[in-house]
Amino acid sequence: MMNGKDSRVNLEELLKTEDFVGRETSNPLHEAFGKRQMGHPGGMNKPLDPSTFQGMWDEATAVVGEDLNRTVYIHTPFCRLRCTYCGFFKNFKNVDRQDQYVEHLLKEIKSAERNAYIQGQPVKAIYFGGGTPGVLRAGQIRDLLGALKDYIPIAPDCEVTFETSICDLDDEQLAACLDGGVNRFSFGVQTFDTEIRRSVGRPDDKETLVNRLNQLATMQDRASIVIDLIYGFPGQSMAHWQEDIDIAIASKIHGLDTYSLKVFPGSLLDEAIKKGEMPKEADRAQQANMYVQAVHSLEKAGLRRLSICHWGRFDLKEHSRYNRLSKSGAATIPFGAGAGGNIDGLRVMQTSDVDVYEEKVSQGLKPLAMVAGATPHNALVGRLRGDMDRGFLSLDDLEREFGLPVGKCLSPLFDLWERRGLVNQSTGRIDLTLAGQVWNVEMIQAAIGFLQMQLHGVGKK
Repeated sequence: MMNGKDSRVNLEELLKTEDFVGRETSNPLHEAFGKRQMGHPGGMNKPLDPSTFQGMWDEATAVVGEDLNRTVYIHTPFCRLRCTYCGFFKNFKNVDRQDQYVEHLLKEIKSAERNAYIQGQPVKAIYFGGGTPGVLRAGQIRDLLGALKDYIPIAPDCEVTFETSICDLDDEQLAACLDGGVNRFSFGVQTFDTEIRRSVGRPDDKETLVNRLNQLATMQDRASIVIDLIYGFPGQSMAHWQEDIDIAIASKIHGLDTYSLKVFPGSLLDEAIKKGEMPKEADRAQQANMYVQAVHSLEKAGLRRLSICHWGRFDLKEHSRYNRLSKSGAATIPFGAGAGGNIDGLRVMQTSDVDVYEEKVSQGLKPLAMVAGATPHNALVGRLRGDMDRGFLSLDDLEREFGLPVGKCLSPLFDLWERRGLVNQSTGRIDLTLAGQVWNVEMIQAAIGFLQMQLHGVGKK
């Protein structure tokens, strides 16, 4: 732990720094922090020298490892359409190019049979993301699911999620998914409003979406159906947002996520707004109001809260296992161009350049573009992040589990946030208020940083 007068002064000064802990205000829901965080909260991982990437990966995966919670992420870097708000678009759908890519992806998955770490424990969740995996043909979906079963140990109750757009998944692809073991579908609806959808590059109309969604959601004995909704689009009023929520509640889906719009610099939407071709997106105060509206509506409808942004029905099977585990720092084994992962705190990102990816896979190499060293106290940081993402945590429980003075380290920060209306500690645990939930990314980042600065030098766990 940090010692000495200078360290105490630095921490005291840090608690006064608005960029770090937010500002004192009578309206924390709208004004607690300034510029929003664009990414996911993380720790102090330090990028390593590129010349060490392959060696670090080989060393980290040469042993079975002790972590029991493991997941797999499969990336498909192709899309049928380019949504204007997306900051991650890489390649348009191209059948010949995708055929070659899938051949290399299968080769990369097959290489896992020689990997002691991957073979050491069964994976508990598999996630097909993108891009849009829905651009894959049914035969390719079958091949990929078959390869995972052949070369990677999979837990009997493994959650297997296929992420796509509703109208990108035809009946043949659906059958291939279900026959291959997919038991959860995540559909990027974003909004049901036809006009708003088309303004951001999503052509399917509301009636088509609702009909197909309800048709898919009848498979309750085979797969969970989950959708994403986004609030804050240009031209999206509170009434539009309420209609989206009402349609989701009235549908037969198993769960939903509610996300605030992020306008990525350089995205098509960003350029359109700058040119005056689109109205501005909802500001942070408007988005906060939309978030509160969603919480109240979903609670009133009787949905159960799985995280700050994720909801499921009490009577249907939806656990969001992949998201829950990955946000808590569980191991994620990546496959595919642009896939990210985490092995015992070693964070990795594979090259998003499909040509480079295929070349490295052909050479028998892990196609890594970035490797960052594990943070000190990696498991504790992951648990803190995961608990705060659920909206509550117990410092006493963290102390007992990790044998470190977590409460002593973090109490000054949470006491400050309680006075500012961001947390409530009257229940014996720390609960994020609605304002705290709105600013959870900023708060998680600050809590991780504050804890790591104090625990620097204490033994890893």
